[in-house]
Amino acid sequence: MTRVPFGSLSSPFLLAATIYHHLQACRKQYPETVALLEKAFHVGELIIGVPSVEKALEVYEEASKIFSQAGMDLRKWASNADEFAHCSVRDNVAI
Repeated sequence: MTRVPFGSLSSPFLLAATIYHHLQACRKQYPETVALLEKAFHVGELIIGVPSVEKALEVYEEASKIFSQAGMDLRKWASNADEFAHCSVRDNVAI
């Protein structure tokens, strides 16, 4: 079985296990970003804060690569920094 029906009781667990699996596969390549992402997911939502625009852009790029390798897209990025918003618009990501 490669799909899980929406609303299945095991869906949140399977999503978390899938995300964890892909994060572990990328731990050596992106150790700081993986450490941040492991603590930032809640029921399919990524909620994270970083101290600078530069760090936000780094996490954005690396997290996008990690989830792209898993066939997933991270969407609906939000930021109070205009520089970050321009980057997301350039990549056709909703803010």
